[in-house]
Amino acid sequence: MSTWLDSRASQNASYGSSIAIPIPTSGSLQLVAQQTLNLALGTPGNTRVEFAGTVTFQQPSTPVDAMVTIYVMRGLTSGGVVVFSLSEQILAAQTGPRAVSFNGSDFGAPVSASAAYSVFATSSLAGMLRVGPESFNFSGYSN
Repeated sequence: MSTWLDSRASQNASYGSSIAIPIPTSGSLQLVAQQTLNLALGTPGNTRVEFAGTVTFQQPSTPVDAMVTIYVMRGLTSGGVVVFSLSEQILAAQTGPRAVSFNGSDFGAPVSASAAYSVFATSSLAGMLRVGPESFNFSGYSN
């Protein structure tokens, strides 16, 4: 039976088109969300973090086929351990905001009072924007 350890949420933008943050192109990662969970009461080898999130992207004024990639990392920097990644193609014909949602788990979560997780994004196309809404949830469990 699983035991709940901790949960955290991060909401950068509650509404559509409430932000306009340019995304760096491939090779550069932009921090989108970050949370630290208290997993100190977990069992080593049997502690996991489940996460979910939504990032909404908007093509530049002259749309071109593009790829956006979202990474979930264990740690506070882009040099952390990648525990999940998702690449989504956004076609030039898809005008308007494009929400990209994901769910994943880290079954190698550390037993720590400050287990940090970060979400990063990048794009293959200069001029791609994060426009909102954006929301992220992280929950830790142990068996």
